[in-house]
Amino acid sequence: MENTNKKPFGFYVCSVAFTLERFAFYSAKWLLAVFVVAKIADGGLGLSAADAAKMSANLVAFTYAAPLIGAIISDRFIGARYLVPIGMVLMGAGYLVGWQASSAGMVNLMIVLVSLGTGLFKCQTNAITGRLFDDPRELDSAFSIQYSFVNIGSFIGTTIIGVLVGTKGYAFCFLVCGIMMFIDAAWFTFGWRFLGETGKKPFKIDEHKEVKAKETKEEKKPLTSIEKKRVAAIILVSFFSVIFWVFWYLAYMPVYFYWGGDNAAAN
Repeated sequence: MENTNKKPFGFYVCSVAFTLERFAFYSAKWLLAVFVVAKIADGGLGLSAADAAKMSANLVAFTYAAPLIGAIISDRFIGARYLVPIGMVLMGAGYLVGWQASSAGMVNLMIVLVSLGTGLFKCQTNAITGRLFDDPRELDSAFSIQYSFVNIGSFIGTTIIGVLVGTKGYAFCFLVCGIMMFIDAAWFTFGWRFLGETGKKPFKIDEHKEVKAKETKEEKKPLTSIEKKRVAAIILVSFFSVIFWVFWYLAYMPVYFYWGGDNAAAN
């Protein structure tokens, strides 16, 4: 019997790329908060907890906002498969800045580079995955599996870096995150051959001809009552989602500062 559950290798290229990227990102996210408040003698910047919270908030906010820009670029200008490794290199460069950081300005530069890189990487990888499957049920299964790859990367990364930071220091751990992203860029570039034609062209240009033909024939019509209710539901869910994630990330800060080191809570 034919195995209909077999995934294309390109799917695993994208999933492993997510694993390595989340390894670096989630490790650097908690490193940033603790590094900023740690005493200079302990390898940190010796700034206040308020400064650390502000920088952590900027990292989270900008890495969530930047994919909007990346999506526009991949839709209209550059193929997604080319943006992904560029984003990885930018993130790697950002973590290298963190490796050498000795001031708040350098930390902010790291945040900018990581945010820009995330904008080019994140939604593009998801979009490529989505175009590797025609069956919606297979696509649902694929994204569930890919989410597991994300969790694996974040768990392994934070665990390993959590051990290393006690023996090697903050700078070394940022270096590890940077190296991980350069390995990720090499891995994804190697995997281009398994993606077929997916992501070579901007998505707006690379649409199916039959879809384009259908769009040209369709007349613009006002939204039906059902469609209006769906839009309202999306807005409502998005509103509560924003509130949830704001408090979710606020809950991280006390944990970081209490468990992040002997000097973290003292500041």
